[in-house]
Amino acid sequence: MSKYISFNGELMMEDKPVLTVKNRAFRYGDGLFETIKAHDYTLLFLNDHLRRLEKGAEMIGLKIPQFLNSSWLYDEAKKLMQRSRLKDAVVRLALFRKDGGRYTPVTNETDVVISIDEAQGSFSLNQKGLRVDVYTEHLKPITQLGSLKSSNALFYVMASNYKRLKGLDEAIIVNESGHVCEGTSSNVFVLMKKKLITPGVTQGCVPGVMRKQVIEIAQKGGVEVIQSPIHPETLNMADEVFFTNCSSGIRWALAYRNKRFFNKFSCQLVDYLNQFADAEVERINSDSDPQENYS
Repeated sequence: MSKYISFNGELMMEDKPVLTVKNRAFRYGDGLFETIKAHDYTLLFLNDHLRRLEKGAEMIGLKIPQFLNSSWLYDEAKKLMQRSRLKDAVVRLALFRKDGGRYTPVTNETDVVISIDEAQGSFSLNQKGLRVDVYTEHLKPITQLGSLKSSNALFYVMASNYKRLKGLDEAIIVNESGHVCEGTSSNVFVLMKKKLITPGVTQGCVPGVMRKQVIEIAQKGGVEVIQSPIHPETLNMADEVFFTNCSSGIRWALAYRNKRFFNKFSCQLVDYLNQFADAEVERINSDSDPQENYS
């Protein structure tokens, strides 16, 4: 089945060239992106994604097109999924400054590309736990720019390549203070003595949308959530370690060096996460016009 993309609202084949060598995302990483889980045509946690995109765009001076709102994005993503005969997908929204200039842009106007990849419907926990270690060859600076879902992902590429070369399933990025920051494409959580600990956004991590959902679910379940610095040595005392993002949900770690972890809490979280997501789908689709329910 051929796949389609949306370029500024125009649907076209995925393999049709739409970007030039002057594209600023290609040349300079001058853009942002969001990765959104779609279940039964419903874009989960969409408004959280758009708020993060808007905040990032304001930070780096990108002008979001007037047409880019929750209703339009829902409609475009649904068109793409229907064309590709998918009800469940991972939707990638890319926003980048229009061509022109070198380091100095000639405009702050932007282009928008939406693409999709097939995904399973409900979230499920990985059967085989991840083998993880820390990545310390480069330390992530603690800056506002580090909180962006930026088109310039070189730091994550370096960490992911390290992971591949070391035969790991995930690498834990460490910040300039020597504390745990995040995974290569995820936020990280540590369960220790029935308390859930995750690096605060002041530690340089991306403020993940799934991170936000997991914190809310845990707190509603009566679990104390602590957002604080985590020294890598703390991993040796943890009961569980898991990673979160919107495409995979929750992935549990089996091993950090010689330390082994459990996954009982991670399993429970996935069940609650699916209930949370199903409720979101039902709420949005409860009206004849689902677009109106993204609020």
